[in-house]
Amino acid sequence: MGVEAVRRLLRPRNVVIIGATPRPGGWAERIYRNLRRFEFPHPVYLVNPRYQTIWDQPCYPSVKALPEPPDHAVLLVPAEVTLAILEEAAHVGLRSATVYAGGFGEGGDEEGQALACRLKAFLEQSGVALSGPNCLGNLSAPSKLVTLTDTRIESLEVGPVAILGQSGGVVLFVNGALHNRGVAVSYALSTGNELGLTSADYLEFLAEDESVRVVVAFLETLHDAERFFSACLTLKRAGKELVVLKIGGSEASRRAAGSHTGALAGSLEAFDAVAREYGVLRVDNLDEAVEAADYLAHSKPPRGPRIAAVTYSGGLRELLLESAHRHHIGFAPLDPSTVENLRAVLPPTTAVENPLDTGWSGLSNSDLYFRCVDILRQDPNVDAVMVQEQLPVRPHVSRSEAYLRGLEELAGQPDGKPVAAFSMVSTGVSEYGRQFRRSCPHLPVLQEVDRALRTVYRLGQVAAWRSEGRDALPLAYTPRLRSGLRPQALDEVESKARLRACGLPCPTEYLVHDPQEAVARAEELGFPVVLKAVSPGLLHKSDHGLVLLNVVGAPSVAQGFLALRDRLTQLGADWKGVLVSPLVQGGLELALGLRLDPEVGPVVLLGRGGVELELYRDYALSPLPVTPRRLARLLEETKVGAILRGYRRGPGYDQEAIFSALKALEAFALRYRDGVHSVDINPFVVFPQGEGGLALDALVMLYGA
Repeated sequence: MGVEAVRRLLRPRNVVIIGATPRPGGWAERIYRNLRRFEFPHPVYLVNPRYQTIWDQPCYPSVKALPEPPDHAVLLVPAEVTLAILEEAAHVGLRSATVYAGGFGEGGDEEGQALACRLKAFLEQSGVALSGPNCLGNLSAPSKLVTLTDTRIESLEVGPVAILGQSGGVVLFVNGALHNRGVAVSYALSTGNELGLTSADYLEFLAEDESVRVVVAFLETLHDAERFFSACLTLKRAGKELVVLKIGGSEASRRAAGSHTGALAGSLEAFDAVAREYGVLRVDNLDEAVEAADYLAHSKPPRGPRIAAVTYSGGLRELLLESAHRHHIGFAPLDPSTVENLRAVLPPTTAVENPLDTGWSGLSNSDLYFRCVDILRQDPNVDAVMVQEQLPVRPHVSRSEAYLRGLEELAGQPDGKPVAAFSMVSTGVSEYGRQFRRSCPHLPVLQEVDRALRTVYRLGQVAAWRSEGRDALPLAYTPRLRSGLRPQALDEVESKARLRACGLPCPTEYLVHDPQEAVARAEELGFPVVLKAVSPGLLHKSDHGLVLLNVVGAPSVAQGFLALRDRLTQLGADWKGVLVSPLVQGGLELALGLRLDPEVGPVVLLGRGGVELELYRDYALSPLPVTPRRLARLLEETKVGAILRGYRRGPGYDQEAIFSALKALEAFALRYRDGVHSVDINPFVVFPQGEGGLALDALVMLYGA
């Protein structure tokens, strides 16, 4: 619906609570009290035909009886009457609304889905900007609008963070956690089912808000990938950061997201492959989201993931090293000039290494302490410096205040590398600590070793990725949903024929229908050969004993043909024939693939080939179009990639052949855009440099094949 629609929602001329009741502690009372407590500057009206007054305020029988046209409606009514009320309000001037009720198809019921379709049609026709349904309201500090049902909000302050989420509960708790850390939140937006306004609309709006520097988003499903990623790009071009906690890492979470929002959640791996191209930082949990928001609310991200750390505890240094090992993070090797400069100022007993453990006795001089931090910041191998320190609990009880102010001075230097303080464990933040934070506007103060280290490292990773040479933007599109349709599997012969037409190299092979023809074709190809039964209904032939390898001699070929045909008969499967193929020897087996993710569209796969693909899960995904840079990243992210490049003086393999095969999959995706479900090529055998590669098996699944 666009930015103007979000403005209407978050900057209303009045608020009308429809379905208000005097029940103590009810949602109506909570919303009304929040609006009054935070001094919403415009009228608040109550509507319910059962009451004449509520909370000593007049209560009107309908929106038609209001003293002025309704601008923003808060609907606390059941789903079945929501549409009728919205239609009535729209006739008298309604511009925006928030619908709290569920029942719009979240559980997949036909009645609810039909109601959702009617509501969506109304919104498209009327232009009413709708938040929800199935949400918990919104908070807009600039306009003093608080329709969230949370009574624990202590203050309202314009700040650098905005939160949006399809789960209202997540929005409430992230808002509370950031407030506890002393980080002000300008917007907390509960988007619900997004039948009206979507996450993309909110992101475009937040890109224009000068107060916001970082957006934290909780996403269960993308309703329109093209618009969402376009909004991500708009946000990035405005110089703002996006932190996303995305559901989709497990089958169970995808099913839960489906029941919550009535939409199919996509693969987390596919989302990662596309989202990182837009500079999106995806985190794994809410704690990491809070850490990233804290960091970005105070500092720009580091230019890369090379970290130096300073501690005054040997135990903390050990914890940092353990965490780095656990998460495959390497601390930056110090430049020789840095080592020399540190040795010039440190006591001779201090080990000069990264992380640097200064120790209490070694650095009681604060000037010397800051000098060490500054030396590390000057190191050309370092992108960010992490320093052990935490917020004070009360005034004048520790050295923390002086040290944090000194670190703030370093962090606030123009064009300098970022400095972040971090604590050894998670701690509560006192009111004094929250107030003290205001004196350190450029210094992130992170909590707990693991979270702090991962946050700084991953922010640096995203920044480094963004700074690399930019390819064409990913081919992200929202697939057309095919309710009730199942994809059809093509047999190997048909699969290879369609892929070969798109440029995929396959060996010369023949489909035969009797033993004599099998022998003739085998002799033509030359022994040994491979025999494979062809049946459209069986997806994994080797699991059913339908592949015979290294077959030599005419009698063995004839016997093998009959054995495969008999095996298919035993399985009760359709029989199309037997494929006679040459036995390809040598090379390295890969798995290549194409997936049409239900949210982000097509992605390609590269991984270790063979039947152990699912077992070892050594694979990576990349968006389309395939480019040399994206192929290089696929190789970096897989163990088989090291072998392809020549592991331990190995031969190295033909990467150009892999690139060509992936481009063939890209061509296939574009040709069958409206019908593709997936393509599996396993194995794709790649030979040493300059010798090419061949697809030995392929499975294509299409809708309406």
